[in-house]
This record gives sequence, structure tokens and C-alpha cells, in this order.
Amino acid sequence: MPRTRRAQHAGTWYTDDAEKLSEKIRGWMHEAKSKASENSIPNAQIRAIIGPHAGYMYCGTIMAYAYKYINPRNIKRVFLIGPSHHVYTDNCLLSKAEYFATPLGDLRIDQETCSRLSVLEAPHDFEYASISADESEHSLEMHAPFIVQRFVSEDCTLPLLVPIIVGALTPEQEISYGKVLAPYLLDSDNFFIISSDFCHWGSRFNFTLYDSNKGTISESIEWLDRLGMDVIESCDSEKFSSYIKKYGNTICGKHPIGVLLGALKHLSAPHSPAPAPKVPSALTLQTPLTLPITTPFADTASPTSLLKAQQSPSKKTGSRRTDEASVTIVPEVTFTRYAQSSRCKKASDSSVSYASAVVTFRQSVLS
Repeated sequence: MPRTRRAQHAGTWYTDDAEKLSEKIRGWMHEAKSKASENSIPNAQIRAIIGPHAGYMYCGTIMAYAYKYINPRNIKRVFLIGPSHHVYTDNCLLSKAEYFATPLGDLRIDQETCSRLSVLEAPHDFEYASISADESEHSLEMHAPFIVQRFVSEDCTLPLLVPIIVGALTPEQEISYGKVLAPYLLDSDNFFIISSDFCHWGSRFNFTLYDSNKGTISESIEWLDRLGMDVIESCDSEKFSSYIKKYGNTICGKHPIGVLLGALKHLSAPHSPAPAPKVPSALTLQTPLTLPITTPFADTASPTSLLKAQQSPSKKTGSRRTDEASVTIVPEVTFTRYAQSSRCKKASDSSVSYASAVVTFRQSVLS
């Protein structure tokens, strides 16, 4: 019998009634689609989102402001990446299960991709989590019903799922894991979902940083969060690591975000065109990726086709493509919504912050 990762938090963090759950998510999605977001989204390919993972009563609306941008029609695989809250590891963990259960329907786990990742060696080890550790982790589970509902609402086939629990990584590890996942992020068949809440403020979280120059406690929290959001929008992994080190903001998904920024750093690194390395798999690609300028952007997402494009000159008749020009990916992160679970006014108060963001790709010609 197939192994299924049960929806362990259904009935507590969110309703286990499929009809009520679908109605709730549809309501949040309708609200998000009917209102303008905090920032305009560039007219480019949306390849990833960042969204929270608290109980739906707290963050369901914020999640919708990320999920509304997903076009499920061409997505075949979703990489769902979140932090580890209950099990300590300094690596990344994969799921042993074959299916990821939700009250709205089960997602099939892409064990073929998991297997490919599992054979990699240090400094980017992927290990398998125990079923109990897998099921206890809420950072991934809270996104699963939204994924199912988003695809079902568009009458689309449910995607394969690659769930990854990210441990306590060093900044160097984040960049290393990002390089491994970068070719997958570039592939338009794939979509990345990064799970993270933002500031956990209060004595129960052992974090009470307060700058009275910013106003009330809640205003100080928002200043701190938005400072971090600005850094994330810069797509600079080193700046994000420095921000975390300087302020200690309790962003629980800081390591998954660091992995995302590591992948974006790898994809956007500018360089002159060069022959692609001879590698057996896109998984081992460790050099910046460039595209010939005559390749249509919509067709450039496959890591395999990218390698072939770099190895062979363009044969398109009338093309003005030369070996001196190439296209590089320019990623942009845009935050779309922000909220706090409560507005802290005194030291005994506590709150958790939630934010949603989208990651878009556009192309830039290098000569």
C-alpha cells in the first residue's frame, strides 16, 4: 500500500472538512484578486512565491495574495520548501512518502526527483526525514491545501510535489543548495513555493527587540520586517545573511529564503558566454546560466535545452545572434502583502508577522 504523509494538522490549524476548507480558500482568493496588492508585479514570468504557514485564521488572507499570481496551467511540478520546526538537522530533508494528503485531495510526491537529490554529497546533502518528523512539520502542510485548490479551481491536473524541509544551514550551505536547485527553478515546468513567517515578537519567542524611534512596538516590528523584505527584494544573499546576523529577526523561514536567494544568485550571475560544462545531469550544473539571444524566453526554461543551446550555435535563418551576446536571467522579488497577528503595544504582548511575495524572471541581453 502506498505510503501517505497524513494531514496531521487538519482539524486543528485548519478545518478538516473538505467543503468548508475549499470555501474558505476560495473566499480568500476572491478577496485577494478583487483588491490591488501593495506593489505592482512586473510583467514577467512568475516562477516562485513566498508565503506564511500559520493557522489559516491568521494568515489565510496573506497566503492568497501570493497564490493568486500562480498560473497552474503549465506547472507540472511544485518544489515546496520550508523550515524545520521540530527536528534539528543541518541538511535538507526529503519525504519518504509517495503521497502528501490534504482534505481536498492528495498530491503525489515526485520520488524520482527526490532520489536524484538524495544521491548528492556534501556540502549539499539531502537526507530522508522519518514519517513522524515529516508529518509533524507544519511549514509544508499549510501550503498543500492551497496548492490543490489553486489547481482544481482552474481544472488543471495536480502537480507532482517535491517537499523539502530545510535545516539550520550556514550562509555558505544556503548558496550551495541554491546552486543545486537553480536549474529546477529555471525550468518552466517547475514552480517554487517558499514557506516562511516573519518576525516572532514577544518574550515567549525570546525576541523583544524594540526601537522606540520607530514608534509603537508594532511599528518597530513592521520597520524591522520591511527592512528584511527590502533586502530580500534586492536578491542579495550576502546582504540577507548580514541582516539576520545584525538584527536577529526571528524569520523562521530564513534558511529556505536563503536557499532561494542562493539559487537566484546563481542564475543571475553575469558572465561572458562559454561552452557549457560536460555534466551528466542538470543537477550538477554549478556555473552561471546564459541563453542565446535568439532563443524565445518562453522556451528557455529546460535545463537540458539550456545546455544544448550553449553548446551549439544558433541555426535560425536570418538570426543576428553572435557568440559575443547572450541572455541572462534577471530575477525580481516583489512583496505583495504584509500583516501582523496582533498589534503589540506593551512588552507582555506577542505577535507573528506574515508576508507574501512573488519571484519573477525577465531577460537581459549581455554583449
